Amino acid sequence: MTRASCIAVVLTLFALTGCEELSPQVLVKDTRLIGGEIRVEGDPGRASPQPGEVANVLFYVASPPGVNDELNWAFYSCLQSVTAGGLPRCEGTPSLADVVSGSGTPTFSFTTPTPSAPPTDVGSDAKPTVLILGVVCMNGAPTFDAMTMQPSCGSNATRTFPLIMRVPIQTDESSTNHNPSFGDVLRIGESPWPANDAIGVAAAGCASLPESAELPRISRAEGNRKINFEMLDRANAELVFTDAMSGATMFEALQVNMATSAGNVDGISFEVLESNEIPDTFDIDWVPPDTVVAEGELVKFWFVMRDGRSGSALTERAFCLVP
Repeated sequence: MTRASCIAVVLTLFALTGCEELSPQVLVKDTRLIGGEIRVEGDPGRASPQPGEVANVLFYVASPPGVNDELNWAFYSCLQSVTAGGLPRCEGTPSLADVVSGSGTPTFSFTTPTPSAPPTDVGSDAKPTVLILGVVCMNGAPTFDAMTMQPSCGSNATRTFPLIMRVPIQTDESSTNHNPSFGDVLRIGESPWPANDAIGVAAAGCASLPESAELPRISRAEGNRKINFEMLDRANAELVFTDAMSGATMFEALQVNMATSAGNVDGISFEVLESNEIPDTFDIDWVPPDTVVAEGELVKFWFVMRDGRSGSALTERAFCLVP
């Protein structure tokens, strides 16, 4: 039976969710989209393209170990209408000729248009913005209605992700934005937890692999584990301003969200980093599943950092869970 998302996802902050079978959002039981990242061609750290520049968008995909769903996608882009209220819409009339499609990890490239006129209203939607519209289909084929340009995935799809994404256009130096970065420290308990190159191993049988800092071995019998994040500096908090009351220098908030392929979280699975104290730290309390196979189970973790404008970053970790 087809399970389709019941709303289009608006990626102003790249917070992707669905509304089917709302399991805890921290638990990745099947393939899902968890975010996306803008990279300006020639300056990949920048998330704010200028008119005429090519911008590449890479969507973040999370899948449980051993799961390899077929993903097919199709997108088109346009300049957002600056006078439209409600849902975002295109300036002009897009057509099927504007659609770009592909398979695998969803990606999309577009040439940033020049805004045709300055905004006439106020608020965030008044900023010159590129819209990316489309759909990602799990085990299905994307299509668009030629009249309405509404996407669908057909009856064979096991899941449908209709997407709407806003990309602010950089019109001057004050609107420049770069992606944040995970140049910080993640720990499992007291031990450093580096990025992992073995995340693609099978779901079961990881106990036979050599233990390492990148793939630590964690015993379910020892109970909950603290996942610690430490921000060493605020270089990746780009927007700096002065507090009107205190006169203190303040940094933009950075939100870090976590998702995992097994277990759950005791409390919240995200943190907003807005303290001026450096280093800034927080803990996430991971709760193991009730059972684990004797040969060990690979548990994957995804951490997405967002700056609330257009910047985003992803890092992945894993460990081997044993009884």
